[in-house]
Amino acid sequence: RSFVVMPSRQQYDSKVFVRVRPQVFDGGGHDQSKPGVAKCLAGWTDTSVRIDSEYMFSDDSAVYSFPTKVLGDDATQEDVFEQFAPAGEEFSKFGGKNVLLMNYGQTGCGKTHTTFGTDVSLTSRTPHKGWGYMPRLMRKLYVDLEENIDIRFHLQVYSVEFYEMGVFDLLGDRNALSLGRDFKPMNAKHFDAPNFSTFMDLFQTILKRRQTRSTKMNTAKEDHAGSSRSHCAICLKLWQYSKAQNSVSETLMEIVDLAGAERPSKTGEARLSSYDVMVAMVSGKPLPTGAQGILINYELFEFGSQCVICHDAKKKSKGKTPYKVPQQLGSPFMQFLSSSACNDKSLLYVITCVSQAPSNGWETWFSMQYGNNCSKVINYVSPAAVKKLPGALKEAIEQEKKYAALIQTAPTSKSQKKYFPARQNDHFLAAEKCRIYQSFQSGEK
Repeated sequence: RSFVVMPSRQQYDSKVFVRVRPQVFDGGGHDQSKPGVAKCLAGWTDTSVRIDSEYMFSDDSAVYSFPTKVLGDDATQEDVFEQFAPAGEEFSKFGGKNVLLMNYGQTGCGKTHTTFGTDVSLTSRTPHKGWGYMPRLMRKLYVDLEENIDIRFHLQVYSVEFYEMGVFDLLGDRNALSLGRDFKPMNAKHFDAPNFSTFMDLFQTILKRRQTRSTKMNTAKEDHAGSSRSHCAICLKLWQYSKAQNSVSETLMEIVDLAGAERPSKTGEARLSSYDVMVAMVSGKPLPTGAQGILINYELFEFGSQCVICHDAKKKSKGKTPYKVPQQLGSPFMQFLSSSACNDKSLLYVITCVSQAPSNGWETWFSMQYGNNCSKVINYVSPAAVKKLPGALKEAIEQEKKYAALIQTAPTSKSQKKYFPARQNDHFLAAEKCRIYQSFQSGEK
């Protein structure tokens, strides 16, 4: 099939950034004038953060030196974008690499603001100072691809939210989905995004359908939807065709905006046990904010644990044995994110947002611990395969015919019904690949 020989995989450390939330005196959850606790954010440099601890009979401090870069409270949205720009370049390069971009932090610390931007800015189709790093990355991607006379490209978008232990299609009808063998959502609705304006229109749909709620730590306002109650993943598939090489390549970028870690007592909710949460879930009634917080914290904690387990496993095997994400992980979110972050197929970029408020010292300390865990992840990543177009198209046509035959007959047995959604997904992906490669072959844009 005339595959182009690619270089062997290389070791890549995860890049973890820290962004410090500016001080506020608004009476909200991050008010600087509220009483302090035993831990506090004491200071930072360009590459380290210091947390001080006050005990009954002594004081102590810890310096965290894992950050690739610390973006202080005077950092602009453009400053953040400059740190993430290399990830966009790797994704958009012909024969480039897959990337995973994600955030972490206490609720109300600015994760969604950093990633997406202000609500007002996202209505703009021209550069806006309020844009987060994602709109800036996407605009640059389209500009670079459109200016490259050797390249024709095709970009597809799908998006899901992980909400209350389920997976829902944000660009479909919010229908429930399941994960496939590779822990990717199956049968999510894909949309072509030929230009930046179309992409931003799709993104507006995603924002409107995502679950949010006002809490004491993250109050909804006229220009702000409040606290994100779900983990949102925006997935971008980029196919490129090089006319000079008569070859194609495919890369994936996943942008994950996590729900915020939170204490129910601070969000104004009653503290619940795990048993109470399970009872609430099986009742069929909407979960209270406190129960949602318990589930969110559980998923975030387990992902952090997976980062450490992954590091230890790869260190033991010296990178020779790929890390396999356990099938038994407790929720689709943990399976999806652990696989994307630790499976040696993507570069990992993380930004940890922290609060300066004295009352949030414990949460800031835990965020630094979490960022340190994420920084341990090492991936051995190969560039995307570059294939000659005729061979790639022939292979895609064969795959499409194979899966089309498998879904011709409606399933009847329990086993057939179990695997039928996966076969439908395989057929859809193969058919889309055929369509895109055929458009490259015919010269269509």
